[in-house]
Amino acid sequence: MNIEFDMSEITAAEFGVGQRLGETIQYSLLPADDTVQEALVKEVDTALAGIDKMPADPPYFDPAEKYSGNEYLVLPLRHELSVSLAELHEADSLSLNTPELQRLRRAFCYFLRGTDINDRRLTALNRASQFKATLGRQGRLMALLSDSLHVISDPVMQLNAGFDIVMDSEFIHILHPASFRSLGNVDEAIAQAVPRNIEAISQSASYVDWSNVEEYAVGHSRAASLLASIRTQGYADNLDKASLESLCARTGVELDTSGGQVAVPEGQILPFLEVIDRRRYEIGLVPNTPEQYRASSRTRVRGSGT
Repeated sequence: MNIEFDMSEITAAEFGVGQRLGETIQYSLLPADDTVQEALVKEVDTALAGIDKMPADPPYFDPAEKYSGNEYLVLPLRHELSVSLAELHEADSLSLNTPELQRLRRAFCYFLRGTDINDRRLTALNRASQFKATLGRQGRLMALLSDSLHVISDPVMQLNAGFDIVMDSEFIHILHPASFRSLGNVDEAIAQAVPRNIEAISQSASYVDWSNVEEYAVGHSRAASLLASIRTQGYADNLDKASLESLCARTGVELDTSGGQVAVPEGQILPFLEVIDRRRYEIGLVPNTPEQYRASSRTRVRGSGT
């Protein structure tokens, strides 16, 4: 996938850090000289070089998927899970602060915002655990020099190789999914989306009593993530009631169908959502010996389905 930015024609570059305040991250710019900006641009080049080697059609981030440490995923900048990061990317003005040592120690992440000759913006972020761990030690990468940061041989903070996230005008390019969840406050966004997801899913599967599912998911992140996945993947669309009940029965999910609607006991909510999210299945490779499995990860291999 092409990045909508020209790294060879950067007209402006800004360095900043983010500090976590409760459930939000407050971003601010820090003055940094050309040596720091050049180092950060090299980091971006490293990240983009990695992206260039990835498949041209990367998968979208799935909120219920369990990813490895390094995987290339994308998500539209206008997606509801991208809101907090999009605000940083599109902010026309951020506060400019003095790079005090305490501010660096409290930093949750650092970022580079660049503008190219076509007035397009690129924002790259990294979690700050690496350089926070090196503050106060020898062999660090950046140091305070007068009122700005400067790269020297005995620095104050260490820059990582590459970035966790790169944003252009259309997409968030995710190189480290766990970092994206943390930097984008994804779990908080998923929890807040539970009522919206339930409302959308219930329109397709109105024969299910979703009331206790919603109440449970508000306080359980895994259930909330499964609901987000079901809605964004469209897995509740055209969901057949008889087929759903049958697969639940075959995979050990106990439902109460005595009242006309499908009721899901609290202890069965996660398994039930796993069924709809295509994470529970049965195979029959051995005669008369059906086997039931639960998948922590799943990728469709062929066919579009209906």
